[in-house]
Amino acid sequence: LYLSLPYFRDAPEDAVKMKRSLCVAGWAMFILVSACGGDDEPTQNLLQDPDVGEQCQTQPLPVYCAGAMAPSFALEDIQPRSEGFQQTYGLERFTGKVTVVSLLAAWCPFCRSQAENMERMKQELLNEGVDANFVSVNSVDAYEDKDQLLARCSFPVLQDTLAVTAWDLLGGVKDDIYVYDRQGVLLRRFRATGTTNIRLSTEDGYANLKTAVKQASQR
Repeated sequence: LYLSLPYFRDAPEDAVKMKRSLCVAGWAMFILVSACGGDDEPTQNLLQDPDVGEQCQTQPLPVYCAGAMAPSFALEDIQPRSEGFQQTYGLERFTGKVTVVSLLAAWCPFCRSQAENMERMKQELLNEGVDANFVSVNSVDAYEDKDQLLARCSFPVLQDTLAVTAWDLLGGVKDDIYVYDRQGVLLRRFRATGTTNIRLSTEDGYANLKTAVKQASQR
């Protein structure tokens, strides 16, 4: 290609050799950069909800929309391994750290698996320098089965009641997961029926929630 240009046709032989070397070096650098960086892709923003609807464009924001404050309620902590065991409190107790809130039912095998994996995730994050709160709200109808859930985690488990109905206050259903920032502002609700996989027993689902928590901690 370069020999077709007038400059190269008329150039001295040494100059042509030098230009040839520069061309070869340039292509080598291009190939090297492509090989090293071609597979790098931007990390997906897991705090961006692809399922957000028009209801989250209204004011005041519904409690399940990003930007809404955590609702106020108080429930008993039934987790014997929790510092707040047998105390009655709400989500404001966790202000100061990124907080993951899950709506689980102790009678549900999937929920118990989720709790077990969240326990593992909490420890992994801590080892990576991310100190996040994890808390579950056990459904009203699952109190009798609570031990099956409590045995799979050490983080706080708040027992919902008919008098409080925290699930309703959170605007959620079983298996929903909420990620709040340090000030108690909702960053993302992972819906059980949403398009983002949050089945923590799968590699993809586990990575999705863990990445969201890490991204929240960087804000």
